[in-house]
Amino acid sequence: MKLNFVKTFIIFSTMMAFQCCKDMLVNDISDERVETCAPSDNVTITNSTVTFWWNDVEDATSYVVQVVSPSFENTHQLWLDTTLSANKVTFPLTPGKYEWRIKAINDISETKYFYARFSIDSTNNLNNQTLFAYYPKDGDALNSDSIIFSWNKLYNALNYKVQLRDSSNRIIRESTTQESYCKIGIKTEGTYRWSVYGTNNESSTQPTTRTLTIDRTAPDSVRIVSPLNNEHIFSDSVSFKWENPIDTGSPLSDSLVVFSENDLSRPIISKRISSTQFNSSLSSGTYSWKVICIDMAGNKSVATKTRIFSKE
Repeated sequence: MKLNFVKTFIIFSTMMAFQCCKDMLVNDISDERVETCAPSDNVTITNSTVTFWWNDVEDATSYVVQVVSPSFENTHQLWLDTTLSANKVTFPLTPGKYEWRIKAINDISETKYFYARFSIDSTNNLNNQTLFAYYPKDGDALNSDSIIFSWNKLYNALNYKVQLRDSSNRIIRESTTQESYCKIGIKTEGTYRWSVYGTNNESSTQPTTRTLTIDRTAPDSVRIVSPLNNEHIFSDSVSFKWENPIDTGSPLSDSLVVFSENDLSRPIISKRISSTQFNSSLSSGTYSWKVICIDMAGNKSVATKTRIFSKE
């Protein structure tokens, strides 16, 4: 009993010492100042797509940014409340009066909030405005044949034009709408670029462009490497290995499923894995396993035949 107490005390002391050393390596930033760069205090702007920008604080790991209207003393609406590691964030707003604030944080401390007020004046000029493409996200892979494209609305835009280009940069679909979304059918698999821009009677925004891949073909099944069927494993760890098929569609990942012989209704391992190997420590017993190949668009291969192995 005395020996157990000594061991516990040593472990606790070591953990406390490690935590103290960790805290000593992180500087206290509570007295630091976050310099707001834009929008600066009391500025009036006409661009409703606002980029909030500030100077980095040394030893800060992230920043909390909040935007309200018209002020924090008299808040009518919270527009933005986010935590991020970068020193800028862009967000669409409408004409009106706003106040934004920011603080820096790290593992042991945080600064106070720093404030700036600004106004957005209405204008019909869209030349400097920017649309946010919400969906599909840049680089998405989809297996649908009908895609709903969406973006934010601009207060001064009357219409939105969407263009879909193929890998040769040819416009293959074009649509104009007053809404902040439109549905476009895409029959052929491949990589595409889609652009959206807002227009009114006087001007238009610059196009916002994203890429997407249409992939409706399921990948082939993987090839099992180990453990093979009826193999006996004597090592401490079981190394599951397989080989993915050569695929010309969207990127692949795999779903590994392992069952215990005592319960085939609930897997003891069910993991989505981006590599083709997974190591696991299993107790002695008999197990079965299989792998399903899944591409980025969500297409699934036929599962491999279930292999059985024993762990000694």
